[in-house]
Amino acid sequence: MGDQDTDLLLPGWHDLNPVELSPRRPLVLNKPGTVWYIEAGSLSVSVSSARSGLPVGWRHRLFGASRGSLLFSIDADSVDQNLVLVAFSETPARLVPIPADRVPACLSDLGLTISQATDSWVMGFSSLIGELVDPHKTERACEHIPTAGRVTLTPGSQFDLPDDVTTWLKVVSGGIGFCGLSEISLASPTGPFPIATGLVIEPSTEQSEIEICTTT
Repeated sequence: MGDQDTDLLLPGWHDLNPVELSPRRPLVLNKPGTVWYIEAGSLSVSVSSARSGLPVGWRHRLFGASRGSLLFSIDADSVDQNLVLVAFSETPARLVPIPADRVPACLSDLGLTISQATDSWVMGFSSLIGELVDPHKTERACEHIPTAGRVTLTPGSQFDLPDDVTTWLKVVSGGIGFCGLSEISLASPTGPFPIATGLVIEPSTEQSEIEICTTT
């Protein structure tokens, strides 16, 4: 990639509207179906306390991401909305919101693979959230997420991944939460969302259904 504006001159990018972030300005990652491409700069992805869906007060840094990486959206708990996932710019940054179904084509325009663009996210988010899991909450046997198809999650069920696996899933109905950070959840419908080994999911509603998109 060349100058900051180069990406937006590509055929599949001309109708996308970039967002400029000054240092320490937050970007709340809560738009279902939207994936954020970091065109310039670097950001810290954090969990933050929130009021009315906006970050205030306490926050905990999860991981960093820089140019060429993708950031994904997660809805906060629909009732309390007391936590949000937010990206804070560490340097002047430029991000481009991309509809989830256009991500593969947009990355192809840049000569990037899905794996390259999602490495920061799947390693940082899945590993660090996984570390927050209370072992006593997952001492019962987890079922492995399959490599394809749809899965129904019933109350009390928990799913994880085999070693060294990244899976893309959609929430088709209901919602799912992450063990160790139950206030952050994915509610249907969602676009494809990558998770990696180390993260345990469970239903956040009476019955939830997920669809496995692909495994790499």
